[in-house]
Amino acid sequence: MMKLVRIFPSEGSGLFAVHFPEKPCDEFRSLFDFWSDPELLENFFEANTGDLQQSRYGYPSIDDAVLWTIEEAQFLLKVLYKRAQQGQREPSSALQTLFRPLGPSDARTLSWQRSKVYGRHHKGWLRVYAIRLSANTFIVTGGAIKLTQRMEERSHTERELVKLEKVKEFLRRNGIHDGDFEVLEINQ
Repeated sequence: MMKLVRIFPSEGSGLFAVHFPEKPCDEFRSLFDFWSDPELLENFFEANTGDLQQSRYGYPSIDDAVLWTIEEAQFLLKVLYKRAQQGQREPSSALQTLFRPLGPSDARTLSWQRSKVYGRHHKGWLRVYAIRLSANTFIVTGGAIKLTQRMEERSHTERELVKLEKVKEFLRRNGIHDGDFEVLEINQ
């Protein structure tokens, strides 16, 4: 049973996350737990050293990449929280000011739009992926450290595409298209 879990704020529109039954926690918590664990990050960057050493990232060391990821994740968490709260009162500060369409084909639709948010830097490697339901309601499906140009180039980012499609299709099939819902348990 897939669940949609409220992240913040505590009521109304805001940020939700998918909790897949095979996972111990929701995708938002899982993502930020990963991004704050130095040992897991070191293992990730060691396994992806070739991608990390692309010139667009300035050839950082693995230690620098770990520190930068932790700092950027903390910044991103604060910004998401602030915008989710502000978006309830001020539409011009809604989450949609952070999230961008995943690709050109996603820009043509607002219903169940596959979306992404970067950290402070557009060319940085942190991504949170979500489905847009309204200007201030997004369902996080996961996220990644994206070191390649295309998501299809690596298995960990390709899995994120699959999760986006799975959640988008479920929401479409069940007519869930705006932020007017409470925490849901979804039979999948």
